[in-house]
Amino acid sequence: MKKRGQAALFIILGIIVVAIIIFLLIYTSRAPKEVGQISSLSFETQSVKNHVEFCIAKTAREAIAYIGNYGGYFQLPSHSTVEFNTPIVYHLYNNQNLIPSLNRIEHELAAYMDSELFFCLENFKDIKKSGIEIQQGESLTEVLIEQNKLEFNINVPIRTKKGDIEISISSFSVTIGDIRFETLYNIGKQIVNQQLSDPNSLCISCLTELVTENDLQLEISQLDNSTKLFTIKDKNSLINNQPYQYTFAIK
Repeated sequence: MKKRGQAALFIILGIIVVAIIIFLLIYTSRAPKEVGQISSLSFETQSVKNHVEFCIAKTAREAIAYIGNYGGYFQLPSHSTVEFNTPIVYHLYNNQNLIPSLNRIEHELAAYMDSELFFCLENFKDIKKSGIEIQQGESLTEVLIEQNKLEFNINVPIRTKKGDIEISISSFSVTIGDIRFETLYNIGKQIVNQQLSDPNSLCISCLTELVTENDLQLEISQLDNSTKLFTIKDKNSLINNQPYQYTFAIK
Protein backbone atom coordinates (compact mmCIF):
# COMPACT_ATOMS: atom_id res chain seq x y z
CA MET A 1 0.00 0.00 0.00
CA LYS A 2 2.85 2.33 0.83
CA LYS A 3 4.50 1.71 -2.57
CA ARG A 4 1.18 2.32 -4.35
CA GLY A 5 0.77 5.66 -2.52
CA GLN A 6 4.27 6.72 -3.51
CA ALA A 7 3.61 5.76 -7.14
CA ALA A 8 0.38 7.80 -7.19
CA LEU A 9 2.23 10.78 -5.74
CA PHE A 10 4.89 10.57 -8.43
CA ILE A 11 2.22 10.37 -11.13
CA ILE A 12 0.48 13.49 -9.78
CA LEU A 13 3.76 15.38 -9.59
CA GLY A 14 4.56 14.30 -13.13
CA ILE A 15 1.23 15.60 -14.40
CA ILE A 16 1.82 18.93 -12.65
CA VAL A 17 5.31 19.26 -14.15
CA VAL A 18 4.04 18.46 -17.66
CA ALA A 19 1.20 21.01 -17.24
CA ILE A 20 3.67 23.69 -16.17
CA ILE A 21 5.93 22.92 -19.16
CA ILE A 22 2.97 23.10 -21.59
CA PHE A 23 1.83 26.41 -20.06
CA LEU A 24 5.33 27.90 -20.37
CA LEU A 25 5.63 26.77 -23.98
CA ILE A 26 2.29 28.35 -24.89
CA TYR A 27 3.04 31.58 -23.00
CA THR A 28 6.54 32.01 -24.43
CA SER A 29 5.25 31.38 -27.96
CA ARG A 30 2.54 34.03 -27.58
CA ALA A 31 4.36 36.62 -25.47
CA PRO A 32 6.78 37.91 -28.14
CA LYS A 33 3.88 38.37 -30.55
CA GLU A 34 1.82 40.29 -27.97
CA VAL A 35 4.80 42.37 -26.92
CA GLY A 36 5.44 43.16 -30.57
CA GLN A 37 1.82 44.18 -31.06
CA ILE A 38 1.90 46.45 -28.02
CA SER A 39 5.19 48.01 -29.08
CA SER A 40 3.94 48.55 -32.63
CA LEU A 41 0.64 50.03 -31.47
CA SER A 42 2.38 52.29 -28.94
CA PHE A 43 4.59 53.68 -31.70
CA GLU A 44 1.62 54.24 -34.03
CA THR A 45 -0.45 55.75 -31.20
CA GLN A 46 2.37 58.23 -30.64
CA SER A 47 2.13 59.09 -34.35
CA VAL A 48 -1.59 59.69 -33.86
CA LYS A 49 -0.88 61.90 -30.83
CA ASN A 50 1.74 63.88 -32.75
CA HIS A 51 -0.66 64.36 -35.66
CA VAL A 52 -3.44 65.59 -33.35
CA GLU A 53 -1.12 68.04 -31.57
CA PHE A 54 0.15 69.37 -34.91
CA CYS A 55 -3.42 69.90 -36.14
CA ILE A 56 -4.49 71.56 -32.89
CA ALA A 57 -1.58 74.03 -33.09
CA LYS A 58 -2.29 74.71 -36.78
CA THR A 59 -6.04 75.14 -36.25
CA ALA A 60 -5.46 77.30 -33.16
CA ARG A 61 -3.36 79.77 -35.17
CA GLU A 62 -5.99 79.78 -37.93
CA ALA A 63 -8.68 80.47 -35.30
CA ILE A 64 -6.72 83.37 -33.82
CA ALA A 65 -6.17 84.85 -37.28
CA TYR A 66 -9.84 84.43 -38.23
CA ILE A 67 -11.33 86.05 -35.15
CA GLY A 68 -8.79 88.87 -35.43
CA ASN A 69 -10.16 89.71 -38.87
CA TYR A 70 -13.75 89.74 -37.57
CA GLY A 71 -13.57 91.63 -34.30
CA GLY A 72 -13.24 88.58 -32.05
CA TYR A 73 -15.94 86.42 -33.63
CA PHE A 74 -16.15 83.08 -35.42
CA GLN A 75 -19.91 83.24 -35.90
CA LEU A 76 -20.68 86.80 -37.00
CA PRO A 77 -22.99 88.61 -34.56
CA SER A 78 -26.07 90.66 -35.41
CA HIS A 79 -24.02 93.86 -35.09
CA SER A 80 -22.07 93.14 -38.27
CA THR A 81 -22.50 94.02 -41.92
CA VAL A 82 -21.40 92.86 -45.37
CA GLU A 83 -22.41 96.05 -47.15
CA PHE A 84 -18.74 96.96 -47.76
CA ASN A 85 -18.07 93.72 -49.70
CA THR A 86 -16.52 91.97 -46.69
CA PRO A 87 -17.91 91.05 -43.27
CA ILE A 88 -17.31 93.82 -40.73
CA VAL A 89 -18.06 93.68 -37.00
CA TYR A 90 -19.00 96.85 -35.13
CA HIS A 91 -17.46 97.51 -31.73
CA LEU A 92 -19.33 100.79 -31.43
CA TYR A 93 -22.66 101.51 -33.12
CA ASN A 94 -24.62 104.70 -32.45
CA ASN A 95 -22.83 105.14 -29.11
CA GLN A 96 -23.57 101.55 -28.07
CA ASN A 97 -20.49 99.68 -26.85
CA LEU A 98 -20.50 96.28 -28.57
CA ILE A 99 -17.00 95.03 -27.73
CA PRO A 100 -17.11 91.28 -26.98
CA SER A 101 -15.75 90.20 -23.61
CA LEU A 102 -12.62 88.06 -23.45
CA ASN A 103 -14.81 85.23 -22.22
CA ARG A 104 -16.99 85.51 -25.33
CA ILE A 105 -13.90 85.50 -27.54
CA GLU A 106 -12.63 82.38 -25.75
CA HIS A 107 -15.92 80.66 -26.64
CA GLU A 108 -15.61 81.83 -30.26
CA LEU A 109 -12.08 80.40 -30.50
CA ALA A 110 -13.28 77.12 -28.98
CA ALA A 111 -16.16 76.97 -31.48
CA TYR A 112 -13.73 77.48 -34.35
CA MET A 113 -11.51 74.64 -33.07
CA ASP A 114 -14.41 72.22 -32.63
CA SER A 115 -15.72 73.08 -36.10
CA GLU A 116 -12.47 73.02 -38.08
CA LEU A 117 -10.10 70.53 -36.37
CA PHE A 118 -11.67 67.59 -38.19
CA PHE A 119 -10.59 68.93 -41.59
CA CYS A 120 -6.93 68.96 -40.56
CA LEU A 121 -7.03 65.47 -39.03
CA GLU A 122 -8.42 64.06 -42.30
CA ASN A 123 -9.67 61.00 -40.43
CA PHE A 124 -6.02 59.87 -39.97
CA LYS A 125 -6.04 58.46 -43.50
CA ASP A 126 -2.24 58.26 -43.84
CA ILE A 127 -1.66 56.64 -40.44
CA LYS A 128 -4.38 54.06 -41.12
CA LYS A 129 -2.33 52.75 -44.06
CA SER A 130 -0.15 50.92 -41.52
CA GLY A 131 -3.10 48.69 -40.61
CA ILE A 132 -4.08 50.44 -37.40
CA GLU A 133 -7.76 51.04 -36.61
CA ILE A 134 -8.58 54.55 -35.38
CA GLN A 135 -11.90 55.81 -34.05
CA GLN A 136 -12.39 59.49 -33.22
CA GLY A 137 -15.15 61.16 -31.22
CA GLU A 138 -16.27 64.79 -31.23
CA SER A 139 -13.95 67.37 -29.74
CA LEU A 140 -14.76 69.69 -26.85
CA THR A 141 -12.49 72.71 -26.49
CA GLU A 142 -11.82 75.23 -23.76
CA VAL A 143 -9.69 78.32 -24.39
CA LEU A 144 -7.97 80.60 -21.92
CA ILE A 145 -6.70 84.01 -23.05
CA GLU A 146 -3.92 85.46 -20.92
CA GLN A 147 -1.38 88.23 -21.45
CA ASN A 148 0.56 87.32 -24.60
CA LYS A 149 -0.59 83.70 -24.72
CA LEU A 150 -3.64 81.64 -25.59
CA GLU A 151 -4.12 78.16 -24.17
CA PHE A 152 -6.24 75.57 -25.98
CA ASN A 153 -7.36 72.52 -23.98
CA ILE A 154 -9.09 69.93 -26.13
CA ASN A 155 -10.81 66.71 -25.18
CA VAL A 156 -11.20 64.49 -28.23
CA PRO A 157 -11.61 60.75 -27.54
CA ILE A 158 -9.45 58.64 -29.85
CA ARG A 159 -9.15 54.86 -29.75
CA THR A 160 -6.39 53.01 -31.59
CA LYS A 161 -6.51 49.25 -32.15
CA LYS A 162 -4.28 46.65 -33.73
CA GLY A 163 -5.15 43.01 -33.34
CA ASP A 164 -6.45 42.48 -29.82
CA ILE A 165 -4.57 45.45 -28.37
CA GLU A 166 -6.28 48.82 -27.80
CA ILE A 167 -5.00 52.19 -26.56
CA SER A 168 -7.19 55.23 -25.83
CA ILE A 169 -6.15 58.89 -25.64
CA SER A 170 -8.29 62.00 -25.21
CA SER A 171 -6.68 65.04 -23.56
CA PHE A 172 -4.54 67.50 -25.50
CA SER A 173 -3.22 70.96 -24.69
CA VAL A 174 -1.49 73.54 -26.89
CA THR A 175 -0.31 77.02 -25.88
CA ILE A 176 0.21 79.74 -28.49
CA GLY A 177 2.70 82.09 -26.85
CA ASP A 178 3.85 84.34 -29.68
CA ILE A 179 0.62 86.24 -30.45
CA ARG A 180 -0.10 89.38 -28.37
CA PHE A 181 -3.84 89.04 -28.77
CA GLU A 182 -4.84 90.58 -25.46
CA THR A 183 -2.61 93.60 -26.12
CA LEU A 184 -4.36 94.34 -29.43
CA TYR A 185 -7.76 93.67 -27.87
CA ASN A 186 -7.10 96.16 -25.07
CA ILE A 187 -5.99 98.83 -27.56
CA GLY A 188 -9.26 98.28 -29.40
CA LYS A 189 -11.17 98.82 -26.15
CA GLN A 190 -9.32 102.07 -25.50
CA ILE A 191 -10.13 103.33 -29.00
CA VAL A 192 -13.82 102.60 -28.46
CA ASN A 193 -13.80 104.22 -25.00
CA GLN A 194 -12.16 107.33 -26.46
CA GLN A 195 -14.87 107.58 -29.10
CA LEU A 196 -17.56 107.10 -26.47
CA SER A 197 -16.15 109.96 -24.43
CA ASP A 198 -15.97 112.26 -27.48
CA PRO A 199 -18.25 110.98 -30.29
CA ASN A 200 -17.79 114.04 -32.50
CA SER A 201 -14.03 113.88 -32.93
CA LEU A 202 -11.16 111.42 -33.32
CA CYS A 203 -7.89 112.26 -31.61
CA ILE A 204 -5.37 110.94 -34.13
CA SER A 205 -2.38 112.06 -32.06
CA CYS A 206 -3.80 110.23 -29.02
CA LEU A 207 -4.23 107.03 -31.02
CA THR A 208 -0.78 107.34 -32.55
CA GLU A 209 0.76 107.65 -29.09
CA LEU A 210 -1.30 104.71 -27.86
CA VAL A 211 -0.17 102.28 -30.56
CA THR A 212 3.44 103.53 -30.58
CA GLU A 213 3.78 102.84 -26.87
CA ASN A 214 2.85 99.22 -27.56
CA ASP A 215 4.98 98.90 -30.72
CA LEU A 216 1.87 98.51 -32.89
CA GLN A 217 0.52 100.04 -36.09
CA LEU A 218 -2.95 101.44 -36.70
CA GLU A 219 -4.77 101.83 -40.00
CA ILE A 220 -8.03 103.78 -40.21
CA SER A 221 -10.27 103.60 -43.27
CA GLN A 222 -13.33 105.79 -43.85
CA LEU A 223 -15.92 103.41 -45.29
CA ASP A 224 -18.71 105.98 -45.55
CA ASN A 225 -19.70 109.27 -43.91
CA SER A 226 -20.31 107.65 -40.53
CA THR A 227 -18.31 104.38 -40.54
CA LYS A 228 -14.62 103.97 -39.80
CA LEU A 229 -12.71 100.71 -40.01
CA PHE A 230 -9.85 100.25 -37.52
CA THR A 231 -7.10 97.69 -38.09
CA ILE A 232 -4.48 97.23 -35.37
CA LYS A 233 -1.37 95.40 -36.57
CA ASP A 234 1.46 93.80 -34.63
CA LYS A 235 4.68 93.08 -36.49
CA ASN A 236 5.93 91.20 -33.41
CA SER A 237 3.12 88.63 -33.73
CA LEU A 238 3.27 86.72 -36.99
CA ILE A 239 0.84 84.26 -38.55
CA ASN A 240 1.91 82.87 -41.93
CA ASN A 241 4.75 85.42 -41.85
CA GLN A 242 2.24 88.27 -41.77
CA PRO A 243 1.71 90.74 -38.90
CA TYR A 244 -1.22 89.73 -36.74
CA GLN A 245 -4.18 92.11 -36.98
CA TYR A 246 -7.36 92.90 -35.09
CA THR A 247 -10.09 94.64 -37.09
CA PHE A 248 -13.37 96.28 -36.10
CA ALA A 249 -15.64 99.16 -37.14
CA ILE A 250 -17.11 102.19 -35.42
CA LYS A 251 -20.28 103.89 -36.64
